[in-house]
Amino acid sequence: MISRLTDRGVEVFDAYLDLAGAFEIPEPDAYAVAPSRDRLVYTTGEAAICVGADGRELWRFPIPAGDPADCAFSGDGVHAWLYIAPDQWLALDAGTGEVRARHILGTDGHGGQQIAFPDGEHMMLDTGSRTFHAGPSTELRTCPWDDRSAIAIAPDARLLMTVAHDQEDVSFHQVPDGEAKVTIRVADFAEVPASAGIEWTGGFLDEDTAIVVLSWEEGEEARWRHFRVDVHTGEVIGDLGIMTIDEYDLQPLGDGTYVITDTDGTLRRM
Repeated sequence: MISRLTDRGVEVFDAYLDLAGAFEIPEPDAYAVAPSRDRLVYTTGEAAICVGADGRELWRFPIPAGDPADCAFSGDGVHAWLYIAPDQWLALDAGTGEVRARHILGTDGHGGQQIAFPDGEHMMLDTGSRTFHAGPSTELRTCPWDDRSAIAIAPDARLLMTVAHDQEDVSFHQVPDGEAKVTIRVADFAEVPASAGIEWTGGFLDEDTAIVVLSWEEGEEARWRHFRVDVHTGEVIGDLGIMTIDEYDLQPLGDGTYVITDTDGTLRRM
């Protein structure tokens, strides 16, 4: 899904980067667009709210005041997943907002990033302290690490990309057991200074290749570069040779292409 938040709300684009729709909403804490692009869920300090393409509110799910919440749709659009810090993860019916599954995580979290699996049903949640894997009717699984952040799932769902909290390495783990198959360290990127760190961004360019972003400071200026890596061997294939507006702008789409924002705000698919 290609979308962006503007001062007017959320704009949604098709595969050709033509504007496919827009949702006029107040500035959200988080938002997610359904795969069908006909509805959007966003969170505030009080609720998760689902609206249709016409802006009409479809349902509202209350959130305890002061608890940060993240939202995401499953790949098939059937469920809207809601993470309420510090330890609740809910699967809501995307059509009605009714709770279909509730997972109590038993750990403290300070934020949430959710990743939808290509199978349409399973999801992954990174809370900053632990990473979890579940489906609306499956048992909660805890990934075997507490010092990494989940970044992306491969298009074939066989590998998960994570970055260490200390930003010293990126790993590609077997799904679902979480075993690290390949780890690439900062020192393996010969074209960057030793002070560089791996950013908590990037993702899978395709099933065999990922984009890894490294950043560092040069004097008082921030620098960053994007590298392609082989997710099966750990080989650093090379620098993408592109400029982006910041370290987190590039969005890999998993089909060999990615989207960046031009300096004039125009989206470009490359």
